[in-house]
Amino acid sequence: MRLVVQFVVVIVRTNSTYRSIKSTDNIRDIYHVNDILNRNIIPWAAYIIVVTCVVILASKLQAAARFRRSLAASTNGGSEKNKTGLSNSSDPSSLSEYSRHNEKSSSKMSTKDLQVVQSVTLICVIFILSQLPYQMISFVRLLIPDFNSFGESKYSFGLSGYAKNIFSYLNASVNICVYYHFNARYRETFRNIFSRKSV
Repeated sequence: MRLVVQFVVVIVRTNSTYRSIKSTDNIRDIYHVNDILNRNIIPWAAYIIVVTCVVILASKLQAAARFRRSLAASTNGGSEKNKTGLSNSSDPSSLSEYSRHNEKSSSKMSTKDLQVVQSVTLICVIFILSQLPYQMISFVRLLIPDFNSFGESKYSFGLSGYAKNIFSYLNASVNICVYYHFNARYRETFRNIFSRKSV
């Protein structure tokens, strides 16, 4: 498997260099290996890593919320009645009631943490869905070798390429809406930029 790269230099009129690639007879094999490795294995591994990172982010934020709530409960433990309305007496029944309420409240995440998890999850889902046409094209190319730009189905390959590009553009466009909805600072900056009057 080799590709021969030739450089042709035209000095007479244009004084420029043109690069041309001359392919060998096994160019289809090279495309097939490229489809397997670069268009299927590596992207799916990246998707798995992205989803794993989102799950880790959600669990770490939940653990941080639990820690903050337990810390707040321990600092409020000296008062006779805390924010929950439960007394801090040494009565075993009230202590167990307090610990049950503390466990329920410590498992909840703050609104800000919840918004972070929701926005990152939504961006991850949008990214994976926007890349599905690309993945489907690559998968079909593995099953149908003539599904390429110089095969029998070159027109459907071209149309699928346009669909792939449209989904990529939609990914970038929809991300703006997600950030606008979940991030107050982004929303404020966005409004300030577009509400300025032209001078």
